[in-house]
Amino acid sequence: MSEPLRLLSIAATGQAGSTILSRLLGARLGVISVGEIGFIWDRALLEDVPCSCQQPFRECPFWREVGERAFGGWGTIDADAMVALRNEMNFLGRSFPQWTVLPVIAVPSLSPQYRRTVDRYASVMARLYRGIADVSAARIIVDSMKQPPHVFMLRRIAGADIRWIHLVRDSRGVAYSNMKWVRRQGADPDAFRPRHPPQKTSFRWDWINLAFGSLARSDRPLLRVRYEDLVSETEEQLMRVEGWLAAGPDGASWDLAQRVSGSRAEHLVAGNRVRLQSPDAPLRLDTEWHEKLSSRDRWVVTSMTWPLLLRYGYELRDIH
Repeated sequence: MSEPLRLLSIAATGQAGSTILSRLLGARLGVISVGEIGFIWDRALLEDVPCSCQQPFRECPFWREVGERAFGGWGTIDADAMVALRNEMNFLGRSFPQWTVLPVIAVPSLSPQYRRTVDRYASVMARLYRGIADVSAARIIVDSMKQPPHVFMLRRIAGADIRWIHLVRDSRGVAYSNMKWVRRQGADPDAFRPRHPPQKTSFRWDWINLAFGSLARSDRPLLRVRYEDLVSETEEQLMRVEGWLAAGPDGASWDLAQRVSGSRAEHLVAGNRVRLQSPDAPLRLDTEWHEKLSSRDRWVVTSMTWPLLLRYGYELRDIH
């Protein structure tokens, strides 16, 4: 009888350092870090982006074997149909913003139709996670797919043992990162990541962090980690995460004694391009916004996000 799936989900906004945390956990705990796994259908199967092992997805021996174990080969999967199903779960293409349907995302039973969509997607993801667990022999899978529907969907995977790390970053740093021109990873070398004005980023930062914070009031354990602490106090924060997992916050300890052989058990299929750098590259705290975010934009972001900034221990004063 196979062991139950153990999923460690990193719940965060974009530009909050989830790829960094994924790689650190993979190296520290010997777990398998798979990155933003929900993008496997388009960025990996359709666009063939490189895995963090530097090989194109379709040439990566690890992912080739996962496809065989999970589905009898990737050729049996209709990637376009899976993208459509994921987008349906995410309410993409609708005339209303995602935050307006957050109650349904958090409690799918409020809409039988949406519940069926989530369950269809969860059933495929369960097979994918099981394939990853079997091939890697990992006892814990780290998933950094941050979209709220995906994070909440994990609760619909029958028999899975799931825990969340709520990763937060100063809203002003997130806002500045979302204003920069950054080339998008994928088939089109001239495509750029979408840019967002400070007001939009601030509102999204608020509602997503509030949504993920609500997970702490559910029946699943959650640990909050700040990006700034993770980079500046890496050893202390990783020990904190490891102790939290081993202590069994929900009464069921995750035994970390049996680790995956090898020191770099990671195959991130999507995420920040830092996933393609050497895992031994030194960490650097991104504080560029301190100097380059304008006073006006800093004021806008702070005024829109100050209650949660205070809750998470950030200072409201300007930083120059």
